[in-house]
Amino acid sequence: MEEISFVFKERIELSAKIDDLDKLQDWLSVILDNIQCTTKACSQLAVVTEEVFVNICEYAYAQNGDSNVTVFVGTKDSILVIRFEDSGIEFNPLTYKTPEVSASLNEREAGGFGILIMKKWMDSVDYKRIDGKNQLTLTKKVI
Repeated sequence: MEEISFVFKERIELSAKIDDLDKLQDWLSVILDNIQCTTKACSQLAVVTEEVFVNICEYAYAQNGDSNVTVFVGTKDSILVIRFEDSGIEFNPLTYKTPEVSASLNEREAGGFGILIMKKWMDSVDYKRIDGKNQLTLTKKVI
């Protein structure tokens, strides 16, 4: 997908704690309702944002006391862009080994399926580490 020029119009700051997942999902749901997101796109975004947020909560701050996540949302035409930003441990999900889905359950390594879903359901996924912060940007056509 080509690079889209947009402005993040919405923003929420959360603690990197599973307890804040409902707050994130409620906030995002209102935004998606306002832009008349398709049912399929809304469902996919709900799953992917949960995966990303839970992974940040569980892994990003293992060695750091600061545990905040900022989520930004911007739209242009029928495209929604979500950026997760945290100052946790550097982690680029795009370099994580894709799990072998054709392997038997006993042969599969744990982990990576949330990243696989994210890559499959989003139109584009971009990662950058800027000023000590992970920035994961997801782009999805929602209408």
